[in-house]
Order: sequence, then C-alpha cells, then structure tokens
Amino acid sequence: MSGSKDETYKWTFPDGSTSTDAKPSKTYAQAGEYSAKVLVNAGMESENEIDCSAPPTGAAAILKVNGTKISGCECAFSNNTVATLDLADDNPAIANWAVSGCTNGDGSTEFTYKWGDGVDSETAEGVAVFTERTKKFTPSVTITNADGMSMKATCPTVDVTDSDNPEYVMELTNTGNNSTPGSQALVPDVPYVVEDVGSCSNVRFNCTSQSSGCSISVNGGTPTSGGPNSWNNILSTKPSKGDVLVLTGEVGGLWCSGW
Repeated sequence: MSGSKDETYKWTFPDGSTSTDAKPSKTYAQAGEYSAKVLVNAGMESENEIDCSAPPTGAAAILKVNGTKISGCECAFSNNTVATLDLADDNPAIANWAVSGCTNGDGSTEFTYKWGDGVDSETAEGVAVFTERTKKFTPSVTITNADGMSMKATCPTVDVTDSDNPEYVMELTNTGNNSTPGSQALVPDVPYVVEDVGSCSNVRFNCTSQSSGCSISVNGGTPTSGGPNSWNNILSTKPSKGDVLVLTGEVGGLWCSGW
C-alpha cells in the first residue's frame, strides 16, 4: 500500500500514547520490554492492524530497552540472627536479613526491594516469623533500580528447631578410653538435640565417605570438618544438653570419648 495518497496511520504504544506519523519516534524512560501496534488505512473500507510484537519468524519478538546495570547486591543475616533458631528459646522465632553492597553504573543509590514469600518487607531489611519447626528456609530478594534494571540476591538459609519437641534426640555416653567408633551413618542436614553428654572429655566423629568429607556445627556456629574417610575428628565445640547439632555429609560413629 506504500505510496497511496490517502494512506493514514494510527500508532498505539503500551503507555497509551498514540501517533499518526508514518515513522514515529518514541522515548522510553524505563528499562523493559516494549511493543507497539499500528492501524494502517490506505483509503479503503478495510483497515490493516500490524502488531509489532509479533514480527516474522526468526526476528526479535519485542524491543528490549536496557538501563543502568545494577550489581554487587548481597544478602546476609542481621540483628544477631544465626543459622539455627530454637522455638523453645524464642517463640515465635524471628529471623532477620539485610541487603547491602548494591551499586549502579551511574552512581545513583535509589533501589526498590521485592522479597519472596515468607518474608515481610519492602525495604532492604527483611524479617520472617516462625511459629513451627521449619527446615532450610532460604529467602531471596529482587533489587530494582530507577531504570527498571534488577538483580536477585539469595539470602543465607535458616533452620528453625524446637528443642522442647525435638525431631531427633542424641544421647552421648562416655564409653571410656578404648571406645570403638560406631559405623552407623547419621541423617545429614537435620537438627539433633543433645539429650545427654555424660562425662565426655571430647565428642568425636568419623566421616565415612571415601570421596568427600563431613562436618558438624553446634548451635549454628562454625562447623568442625573432617576429610574423606577420616576417623577420630574432635568436635571443636563440646556440646551441652539442649544444644543443637547439624551434620553435613556422611557422618558415622559420633560418640563420646574419655580421652
């Protein structure tokens, strides 16, 4: 229809603006994906509407506008939150996270925050409230700048236990200086509540995998690690009654020793 004297155009853009130019220009102030439609009339009774978001096969489907890149965002525990929370100590249990380190290429510092399900916040500070045992809650947050560009940050995982109603109970008995390490593998990544430690001098453990090590943390602290197929690893923090142990990897033969 090109060249018709009676040819007219009516463009419609996503923000509701229009144009009657044959070759209109459009300015976008936000990053995002955009399309447009144009209604063409060439002096006939019928009109032909062209959807610019559905071009021929193989072409880009829509116009993508990039803004100032955002980077560096990290999410960490805040307000003394640790990896393992005990409902018996604080009911409900409350976990806090904070986002920091975000930068924009243009030096601006304006951001918005959208947290995932389970976290109540619209700021850089996120909070989750737990009233029952929860295993491995790992929140995430999407940070967006003024140009509409965004990045996603994954926050540290929190386990919520209940030592008043433990899922697993561990009793460590002093077996003397000549104890024989046990071989029964323990369940990884679940909290064990210590019921008794007897008169232990040390608590020791084995890593039974031939190819990878294992570790044990006490109350969410720094784990004690052992190498592949290692024996007589001494737990750096001796647990007490009520403490929570979390095992990673194949741990076998956790026992109390008198030496």
